[in-house]
Amino acid sequence: MTNIISQQLFNVTRMYLSNYLMYNKNNNTTYLSNCLMCNKNVSQQLFNVTRMYLSNCLMCNKNNNTTYLSNCLMCNKNNNTTYLSNCLMCNKNDNTTYLSNCLMCNKNNNTTYLSNCLMCNKNDNTTYLSNCLMCNKNDNTTYLTNCLMCNKNDNTTYLTNCFNVTRMTTLHISATV
Repeated sequence: MTNIISQQLFNVTRMYLSNYLMYNKNNNTTYLSNCLMCNKNVSQQLFNVTRMYLSNCLMCNKNNNTTYLSNCLMCNKNNNTTYLSNCLMCNKNDNTTYLSNCLMCNKNNNTTYLSNCLMCNKNDNTTYLSNCLMCNKNDNTTYLTNCLMCNKNDNTTYLTNCFNVTRMTTLHISATV
Protein backbone atom coordinates (compact mmCIF):
# COMPACT_ATOMS: atom_id res chain seq x y z
CA MET A 1 0.00 0.00 0.00
CA THR A 2 2.83 2.36 0.83
CA ASN A 3 4.47 1.67 -2.50
CA ILE A 4 1.26 2.39 -4.41
CA ILE A 5 0.67 5.69 -2.66
CA SER A 6 4.29 6.69 -3.03
CA GLN A 7 4.10 6.05 -6.78
CA GLN A 8 0.90 8.09 -7.01
CA LEU A 9 2.54 10.90 -5.11
CA PHE A 10 5.52 10.84 -7.48
CA ASN A 11 3.28 10.93 -10.54
CA VAL A 12 1.16 13.83 -9.30
CA THR A 13 4.02 15.82 -7.83
CA ARG A 14 5.99 15.34 -11.03
CA MET A 15 3.35 17.19 -13.02
CA TYR A 16 2.85 19.73 -10.26
CA LEU A 17 6.47 20.79 -10.06
CA SER A 18 7.15 20.67 -13.78
CA ASN A 19 4.32 23.09 -14.46
CA TYR A 20 4.88 25.61 -11.69
CA LEU A 21 8.56 26.01 -10.98
CA MET A 22 8.78 28.91 -13.44
CA TYR A 23 7.55 31.68 -11.17
CA ASN A 24 9.29 34.47 -9.38
CA LYS A 25 12.80 34.17 -10.76
CA ASN A 26 14.09 37.24 -8.98
CA ASN A 27 13.26 36.52 -5.36
CA ASN A 28 13.86 33.15 -3.77
CA THR A 29 12.38 34.37 -0.50
CA THR A 30 8.86 34.39 -1.89
CA TYR A 31 9.45 31.91 -4.68
CA LEU A 32 8.06 28.81 -3.03
CA SER A 33 5.32 30.58 -1.13
CA ASN A 34 3.97 32.18 -4.29
CA CYS A 35 4.27 29.18 -6.58
CA LEU A 36 2.90 26.35 -4.52
CA MET A 37 -0.55 27.85 -4.14
CA CYS A 38 -1.56 27.58 -7.78
CA ASN A 39 -3.57 25.03 -9.70
CA LYS A 40 -6.40 23.85 -7.46
CA ASN A 41 -6.97 20.86 -9.70
CA VAL A 42 -3.53 19.48 -8.95
CA SER A 43 -3.97 20.34 -5.29
CA GLN A 44 -7.12 18.25 -5.35
CA GLN A 45 -5.17 15.38 -6.81
CA LEU A 46 -2.59 15.83 -4.08
CA PHE A 47 -5.41 15.82 -1.56
CA ASN A 48 -6.56 12.47 -2.89
CA VAL A 49 -3.08 11.02 -2.54
CA THR A 50 -1.73 12.69 0.57
CA ARG A 51 -4.93 13.85 2.29
CA MET A 52 -4.26 17.56 2.04
CA TYR A 53 -0.67 17.22 3.19
CA LEU A 54 0.83 19.36 0.44
CA SER A 55 -2.22 21.20 -0.82
CA ASN A 56 -3.07 22.74 2.56
CA CYS A 57 0.36 23.18 4.07
CA LEU A 58 2.32 24.83 1.32
CA MET A 59 0.20 27.96 1.28
CA CYS A 60 1.23 29.50 4.59
CA ASN A 61 3.73 32.09 5.67
CA LYS A 62 4.25 34.07 2.48
CA ASN A 63 6.50 36.64 4.08
CA ASN A 64 9.28 34.60 5.57
CA ASN A 65 11.00 31.77 3.74
CA THR A 66 13.14 31.06 6.78
CA THR A 67 10.21 29.64 8.69
CA TYR A 68 8.03 28.85 5.71
CA LEU A 69 8.76 25.16 5.39
CA SER A 70 9.32 24.58 9.07
CA ASN A 71 5.90 25.97 9.96
CA CYS A 72 3.92 24.40 7.14
CA LEU A 73 5.06 20.85 6.69
CA MET A 74 3.79 19.49 9.96
CA CYS A 75 0.38 18.14 9.00
CA ASN A 76 -1.10 14.79 8.13
CA LYS A 77 0.48 12.31 10.49
CA ASN A 78 -2.17 9.65 9.99
CA ASN A 79 -1.84 8.34 6.44
CA ASN A 80 0.78 6.36 4.58
CA THR A 81 2.84 9.43 3.83
CA THR A 82 3.74 9.86 7.47
CA TYR A 83 7.44 9.69 6.63
CA LEU A 84 7.21 13.27 5.39
CA SER A 85 4.80 14.55 8.00
CA ASN A 86 6.88 13.09 10.80
CA CYS A 87 10.25 14.16 9.45
CA LEU A 88 9.46 17.70 8.43
CA MET A 89 8.58 18.85 11.92
CA CYS A 90 12.10 19.12 13.26
CA ASN A 91 14.45 22.03 13.57
CA LYS A 92 11.92 24.85 13.28
CA ASN A 93 14.40 27.56 14.11
CA ASP A 94 17.02 27.05 11.46
CA ASN A 95 16.10 26.59 7.82
CA THR A 96 19.74 26.02 6.95
CA THR A 97 19.79 22.62 8.62
CA TYR A 98 16.06 22.04 8.60
CA LEU A 99 15.77 19.85 5.53
CA SER A 100 19.15 18.24 5.92
CA ASN A 101 18.27 17.02 9.40
CA CYS A 102 14.72 15.92 8.72
CA LEU A 103 14.53 14.07 5.45
CA MET A 104 16.52 11.05 6.48
CA CYS A 105 13.73 8.66 7.42
CA ASN A 106 11.81 5.89 5.72
CA LYS A 107 14.49 4.31 3.56
CA ASN A 108 12.50 1.17 2.92
CA ASN A 109 9.83 2.19 0.40
CA ASN A 110 9.78 3.82 -3.02
CA THR A 111 10.63 7.20 -1.56
CA THR A 112 14.16 6.05 -0.77
CA TYR A 113 15.60 8.55 -3.25
CA LEU A 114 14.51 11.41 -0.99
CA SER A 115 15.57 9.85 2.27
CA ASN A 116 18.98 8.99 0.88
CA CYS A 117 19.65 12.20 -1.01
CA LEU A 118 18.55 14.85 1.42
CA MET A 119 21.10 14.03 4.06
CA CYS A 120 24.07 15.78 2.53
CA ASN A 121 25.57 19.23 2.93
CA LYS A 122 23.99 20.19 6.26
CA ASN A 123 26.01 23.34 6.66
CA ASP A 124 25.18 25.27 3.53
CA ASN A 125 21.61 25.68 2.36
CA THR A 126 22.77 27.54 -0.73
CA THR A 127 24.27 24.43 -2.27
CA TYR A 128 22.21 21.94 -0.31
CA LEU A 129 19.63 20.98 -2.91
CA SER A 130 21.96 21.33 -5.86
CA ASN A 131 24.40 18.87 -4.34
CA CYS A 132 21.94 16.36 -2.95
CA LEU A 133 19.21 15.70 -5.47
CA MET A 134 21.28 13.79 -7.96
CA CYS A 135 20.54 10.19 -7.02
CA ASN A 136 18.20 7.48 -8.23
CA LYS A 137 18.15 8.25 -11.94
CA ASN A 138 16.40 5.01 -12.81
CA ASP A 139 12.83 5.62 -11.65
CA ASN A 140 10.06 8.01 -12.60
CA THR A 141 11.63 10.83 -10.63
CA THR A 142 14.38 11.22 -13.21
CA TYR A 143 13.14 14.71 -14.06
CA LEU A 144 14.16 15.85 -10.58
CA THR A 145 17.53 14.17 -10.58
CA ASN A 146 18.36 15.64 -13.97
CA CYS A 147 17.01 19.12 -13.35
CA LEU A 148 18.21 19.75 -9.84
CA MET A 149 21.88 19.30 -10.62
CA CYS A 150 22.45 22.62 -12.38
CA ASN A 151 23.38 26.06 -11.11
CA LYS A 152 24.96 25.02 -7.84
CA ASN A 153 26.35 28.43 -7.04
CA ASP A 154 23.21 30.53 -6.87
CA ASN A 155 20.18 29.30 -4.97
CA THR A 156 18.20 32.37 -6.02
CA THR A 157 18.02 31.30 -9.64
CA TYR A 158 18.68 27.64 -9.04
CA LEU A 159 15.24 26.15 -9.63
CA THR A 160 14.21 28.64 -12.30
CA ASN A 161 17.35 27.96 -14.33
CA CYS A 162 17.02 24.21 -13.96
CA PHE A 163 13.48 24.26 -15.20
CA ASN A 164 14.49 26.21 -18.29
CA VAL A 165 17.28 23.76 -19.04
CA THR A 166 14.99 20.74 -18.96
CA ARG A 167 11.73 22.43 -19.90
CA MET A 168 11.02 20.17 -22.85
CA THR A 169 11.66 17.08 -20.74
CA THR A 170 9.51 18.18 -17.85
CA LEU A 171 6.67 19.34 -20.06
CA HIS A 172 6.72 15.99 -21.81
CA ILE A 173 6.62 14.19 -18.47
CA SER A 174 3.75 16.33 -17.21
CA ALA A 175 1.81 15.67 -20.38
CA THR A 176 2.11 11.94 -19.92
CA VAL A 177 1.01 11.81 -16.27
